[in-house]
Amino acid sequence: MKLLPIGIIYPISDSQWVSPVQVVPKKSRIIVMKNQHDELVPMRIQNSWRHYMEFFMDDFAVYADSFDACLGNLSKVLTRCIDTNLVLNFEKCHFMVTKGIVLGHLVSNRGIEVDKSRIDIITSLPNPTSVWEVCSFLGHVGFYRRFIKNFSKIALSLSKLLQKDVEFNFHQPYIEAFQELKNCLTFAPIL
Repeated sequence: MKLLPIGIIYPISDSQWVSPVQVVPKKSRIIVMKNQHDELVPMRIQNSWRHYMEFFMDDFAVYADSFDACLGNLSKVLTRCIDTNLVLNFEKCHFMVTKGIVLGHLVSNRGIEVDKSRIDIITSLPNPTSVWEVCSFLGHVGFYRRFIKNFSKIALSLSKLLQKDVEFNFHQPYIEAFQELKNCLTFAPIL
């Protein structure tokens, strides 16, 4: 209550919309707010995003089995964008393409493939020197886990380095698993 005497905050007692709150920190690291009647205030840090967050949609694709059906679907999507005042950046829009990058994957009539530009970055990584680097590597490689047969078996030894109270010593079995995951991405199949 240091802020009250110096005039930064002040009490309001004549409004029906003001309710004194009490902030109660919990062991689970959430903060619960209660009002003067000991009623739970419905907005908490863990769920408040539902009340005020604006969504940003980065990618979407329109497709169909035939060209005419695709034109119809595209017309529906663009009409919906107009109806809802959704603004598209047409410099970034690609229409009627036979292949393209969608959510980090190359999608074409051949199927779904890994994005080679991302794979080149991953395969050029040096051996990790910290737990954080192992965690980061597993996260990036895990994005393409569906393209790597037996991903979880190969990544198991690296995952053990992430456990508590395990000394970080990146020796031969870890190096082999690291290299195998990189090699599997280089020769990833088309799904």
